[in-house]
Amino acid sequence: MTAYLWYGAALLGVIILAFALVAPFEALKWWSRDIDLTLPDSPQLDALGNEDEHQCYVVYLTGIGGSGESLARREFGFLDRVKERAPGAVIITDVFPFSVTNNPLTGERTLAWFWAAMHRARLKAKSIFFEFWIGARNVCQVAVCSDPRYGPIYNLGIAKEVYQALLNHGYDPRQRKPIYLVGYSGGGQVALGAACYLTRLMSKVTVITVGGVFSSIPGLLLADRVHCLVGSRDRTVWLGPLLFPGRWPISPRSAWNKAKRRGKVSIVDMGPMIHSGKGDYFTRSVTLENGKTYADHTADVVADIINGER
Repeated sequence: MTAYLWYGAALLGVIILAFALVAPFEALKWWSRDIDLTLPDSPQLDALGNEDEHQCYVVYLTGIGGSGESLARREFGFLDRVKERAPGAVIITDVFPFSVTNNPLTGERTLAWFWAAMHRARLKAKSIFFEFWIGARNVCQVAVCSDPRYGPIYNLGIAKEVYQALLNHGYDPRQRKPIYLVGYSGGGQVALGAACYLTRLMSKVTVITVGGVFSSIPGLLLADRVHCLVGSRDRTVWLGPLLFPGRWPISPRSAWNKAKRRGKVSIVDMGPMIHSGKGDYFTRSVTLENGKTYADHTADVVADIINGER
């Protein structure tokens, strides 16, 4: 029995190592061969109309999904609650944060069949086994995003896809409506990376991380504000301060510590929430002492930020 466990652990390690080794290739391929940084021309912008009735635009970046449009039901439920509380906001979910070309795991990929099977099983089964494989792959992309060698390329690609999604949903850069990037788990790192470039639109860009795992990245300084929603029982969120030296107190010149000194970062205590599973930020079956569900509390906090009440 022990031998089988060792073999299983070794196989798991080899697969994760393979994920890590090939993780930068998609971004590098895009940069070397497929990069296209042309922005939409004037006719496309003129077609958006002269007056935008929406107050702001909210882009949600998942941390565990296989595509931007195939979020877990609990994530869709959370976003529906945010929309109810902030009716003037446009909620955008069709950006896959773990591909510089917005190519979902089930898109034009060699292993699309494998990821499609994993995604179907993840939605049907309660086991975290299937979610683990999608999460492992996405974690490797988060590592690319935080890597100073590949990160600028990756972040540029994601920012371009976010910008295109904004235009597709009616955003007019001439009106400079506020933009909110909401990133769950590793999506927080991607949101901060995209903020490095989206701030050049001259719109106010605010980043909201929900259980965010992120490094010390220039987006912390370039964003207007960064709100970090942290559950007291969320152990995963502390991987950021542990793994990235720029988050350590002994790095006073890092982007993280500079942003804190300038008052750009706020930490929001979400109560006894965990990172993922029953009792996480999107759970509807567990309540706080005041009787409010975890999902409702998270939606309230995010909506308050969007509405300017925090």
